[in-house]
Amino acid sequence: MRKEEIDLNTALELLLKSQITVKIYQIMYAKRIPKIKLAEIFGIPIEKVYDLMKGRLKTFTMDEYKIFLKKISLYNVRFID
Repeated sequence: MRKEEIDLNTALELLLKSQITVKIYQIMYAKRIPKIKLAEIFGIPIEKVYDLMKGRLKTFTMDEYKIFLKKISLYNVRFID
């Protein structure tokens, strides 16, 4: 793999992580979820939530970002019978 390909892959991953972070942030504020509750939902320490909110994209793997997005999307969803 060439250096240019590695750099492109890294850039694309960081772009996707930043987009997921923005979506998490939007959902968090739309649902009025405090950061301490977000830590509980994600199962991570509050310090890691601060890292997430500050855009420290390399703190988490891409798989963790996907799990976080799924968990916050499903938080407080009511199913109708």
